[in-house]
Amino acid sequence: MVTGRFSYTPPVDLPQGRTSSREQSDFSLRYQFLGRRASLSLSLADPFDTARRSSTNTGDVSYVQIARSSQSLRSAAFSFNYTFGGRGRTRGR
Repeated sequence: MVTGRFSYTPPVDLPQGRTSSREQSDFSLRYQFLGRRASLSLSLADPFDTARRSSTNTGDVSYVQIARSSQSLRSAAFSFNYTFGGRGRTRGR
């Protein structure tokens, strides 16, 4: 199974300025095997590093302030799951 998500936050006008837009994407893959008792999963957060930059511009007639931030939200996670036991098989009557 493959899932994905893309989020976009548009620029926002502030009383004395503006913030920049933001984007981020996440993807995950899951493969089940051994009768669906085991699974391998891989999750990628922001693989294209689009959420890294943001800025805010504020000011009035006496000053201008420009703030920029840069942080990476990129990550990867791998997991293995196995279900032990579970419901026993029931016989039909």
